[in-house]
Amino acid sequence: MTQNLVLIGHGMVGHRFLETLAERGALADPAAPDGPGWQVTVLAEEDRPAYDRVHLSSAFTGATDAELALCATEAALFKDGEGRVYAVGNRDPFSGADVIAHGILGTRDGRTVVASPMYKQEFDLLTGECLDDPSVRLPVHEV
Repeated sequence: MTQNLVLIGHGMVGHRFLETLAERGALADPAAPDGPGWQVTVLAEEDRPAYDRVHLSSAFTGATDAELALCATEAALFKDGEGRVYAVGNRDPFSGADVIAHGILGTRDGRTVVASPMYKQEFDLLTGECLDDPSVRLPVHEV
């Protein structure tokens, strides 16, 4: 029988708790909602996945959100006309929505870019740099 668990907050301790449940096979299988295990609901104030708060000050010396993340984040994959594959973070930094994978692939000034489907900012797929606001970047993943 599935039991419900509400986790308040998704910091380092909460994240480790969920990892332990997963390692022990104690989480419910979404494909079998009446099966054994815990169905978890996470209530968190922050709109980002759990991150390493101990090393948070390294963000001031260049550490990225992806480097501080404790769990995997969604990636958006693109293949250009030449067959090159790119992977960047799926979260639009301007809207907070996971929509970059639905963006429009193109080029701008000789750079391969994706335009966010939300507010249309364009991001360089090699560097993650927002061409409309260079202070903003998407995380870039190795393919």
